[in-house]
Amino acid sequence: MSGESKNPGAARFGNFINYYQFNPPENRLKFLPANLSSMLGVKTAPLTVLDVGCNAGNLTTALYQKLSEGEEEVKILGVDIDTLLIDRAKENNTAKDAITFLALDLMTDSSQVMDKLRSFLDDQNRTRFDLICVFSVTMWIHLNHGDQGLRTFISLLCRQARFLLLEPQPWKCYQTAARRMRKLGQQEFEKMKELEIRGPGVEEGILKIC
Repeated sequence: MSGESKNPGAARFGNFINYYQFNPPENRLKFLPANLSSMLGVKTAPLTVLDVGCNAGNLTTALYQKLSEGEEEVKILGVDIDTLLIDRAKENNTAKDAITFLALDLMTDSSQVMDKLRSFLDDQNRTRFDLICVFSVTMWIHLNHGDQGLRTFISLLCRQARFLLLEPQPWKCYQTAARRMRKLGQQEFEKMKELEIRGPGVEEGILKIC
């Protein structure tokens, strides 16, 4: 499950070891509203955020810095399926009082997942996250767990968030991921041929699930 190869197509779950060399955090942040924290309308501090698929934490940290610009108290939980990436995120965490990193697969046993999410929320005296961010993760859920797995994933997030910030990948990314797996001689995404949510416009199909 670990994306050890430096080839950007080598990670079956999108857990690229060098992801931010190809996708620096500023490429995402520039599309977010400057007043994002105030738009969330948090009445009682802290502003709580879940970053799903946080990788090595670079974007999580940059997001924290952006959200706390207005002197907001911000608490972020970053989760990723890859323990090696989470270890790296913890080592490089410069805001340990505000950012927590946890190795967690949201597609595993739901009671275990909920226990860990609730533990974080309980510490903040909250019942839901103010914001859940899902940057370029839905394709990997979709390819590995199919249409129903994607619906289950998004449904879980919607129940746990006041606001959901979702960045789905276009169909050409699915095709590129499949082509790279074949080129590397790795097992193909068996679920891909069964997908009904597919083709150009797959992003709109995913957003309609919300």
